[in-house]
Amino acid sequence: MNPVSFLQNVENALRKMTDQEFPRHAPSILQRELGTERFARFLRLYRAERGDYTKEREELLKGVTIDDLVEQFRSADRPGPEPKQ
Repeated sequence: MNPVSFLQNVENALRKMTDQEFPRHAPSILQRELGTERFARFLRLYRAERGDYTKEREELLKGVTIDDLVEQFRSADRPGPEPKQ
């Protein structure tokens, strides 16, 4: 199946789903379209991270001001130092 047809099929299926149906059916759509091996790879790479997002966010943004963020956005298209890991 070509990528355009794949996306159209997925979009049509998702449009028909309720919010309650989506979490149950979306994985089956992905598995059907990607195949078992690629679906397993997708799950391995994109499953939800464990941890305390709020705590991590507070630590990550400690001391960062709105002005800092605005400057980062403005300079995003210019080369700069590598982000800290």
